[in-house]
Amino acid sequence: MNARAVTRYLFAFIMLLLVLSCAKKESLVVISVGDQKMDVATFIQQLQMSSDYKNFSRFSAKDLKHFANKFLVDNLLFQAEGYARGYDQDSSIIRQIEQEKKRILTRGNGLLYQKIIPDKFPVTEKEIQDFYNHLDNKIRFAYILVKSKKLADSLYTVLQKGGDFSQLAFKFSLDTRTARKGGELRNYMSWGFMGLALDSIVFKMEPGQISKPIKTIVGYHIVKLLDKKDRKREPLDSVRKSIEQRIQRIKLDDFVQNYIAGLYKKYNLQYNASLIPEILNIYSDKAGLPVLIDSKLKKSQLDKIFVTFTGGKWTVQDFISVYNSTPRVLRHRLKYKEDVVDFIYKSVSQDLMYEEAKRLGLDKKNEFIREAELAKNTIILQHLKNLLVYKRIEVKDAEVAAYYQANRKMFGNKSLNNARAQIVDLLRTDKIEKKSHEEATKLREKFAVEYNEKGLEKAASELNKLRNSKS
Repeated sequence: MNARAVTRYLFAFIMLLLVLSCAKKESLVVISVGDQKMDVATFIQQLQMSSDYKNFSRFSAKDLKHFANKFLVDNLLFQAEGYARGYDQDSSIIRQIEQEKKRILTRGNGLLYQKIIPDKFPVTEKEIQDFYNHLDNKIRFAYILVKSKKLADSLYTVLQKGGDFSQLAFKFSLDTRTARKGGELRNYMSWGFMGLALDSIVFKMEPGQISKPIKTIVGYHIVKLLDKKDRKREPLDSVRKSIEQRIQRIKLDDFVQNYIAGLYKKYNLQYNASLIPEILNIYSDKAGLPVLIDSKLKKSQLDKIFVTFTGGKWTVQDFISVYNSTPRVLRHRLKYKEDVVDFIYKSVSQDLMYEEAKRLGLDKKNEFIREAELAKNTIILQHLKNLLVYKRIEVKDAEVAAYYQANRKMFGNKSLNNARAQIVDLLRTDKIEKKSHEEATKLREKFAVEYNEKGLEKAASELNKLRNSKS
């Protein structure tokens, strides 16, 4: 197994715990490690996800115990030690757990979405025909996205006087994914993928033409059409289903956007505009990564309340933390007041949805409670393993060179330099496995590992039934 495989296995273990949140609370226990327990349903699913599953012709309690001891117990030991160290009381971990609770309740197809999203969005024949009529060409374009109408108008004026579109996009566009490429989208787009506000204007343009600022739900777009190609439309009947699905997706997106916009008012979202200049003053993207430098502010400034809504609030420090932890592709530039305000609205949406989910009592549902507890266990496991294992692993240059010399044939014509990353991956994986086993062995002296024979027998029986039903 390489490092990526180890990561995937741990991820699979984590996701399994989440998937199994629907298991019955009183399910028979198979393994106990300290206060940590694994029930029959969880055990079965864990085995089914492993590469060992196909090697069993018939399952016995003895075989299952061997599998558990080899693949499952170590993670339960780390988990038990994490609780023993009080990780569940650590403020940073508590914040991470709380964030995971928000994610669970507000994710796509989660409990809140299931509650609020209609079963289906009807699509009329006229809507299908109108959509189909626009499929006779495809376009490629570049764009500049800003939040301020004043800035958008100013940029358009500069462009009308011969300003360089690529340079302005690089300097001002908030879409960091395209700004670095002069605002260009690499692929050709068909009608229906950009939203009606853009589609209805851009598809009428000719190559080289630049649009006036176009207002959309995400800001103001200035679009330069780069190319337009004719495309042969397939017969309507052959694409009817895909068109209907696309229209339904558009309607779903509109529904969600309108729903979230309603929450802003419902939960009285407000922000202290007087603090925005302080936010703008600590913004930097000199290193190529947008970031807010909190060290430039005093503690008294960081502790000021910046955002409030019914049920919660954000300090300036909270806002900075959210911004700096946002994935780069979603972390747009903060050059103007409108940029900060837009980021507030986008970022606080999950908090408002979480408050709404709690208002609806979804946090009291057993499905959520079980999944939240499993997520908490996983976070604690990850933190301890990071401390005891991953942070202690080091691969030295001398080790890489020695491995390369001892295994030259496996690298073919690759030089040491070209094979280095692969070798580091292999050595790191081996060290992780050894270190994990070493630390787990120590923990076995602290925590009793107990197997419930009835649980093992029950799991073996269920697995044999499943295997027989498929043969």
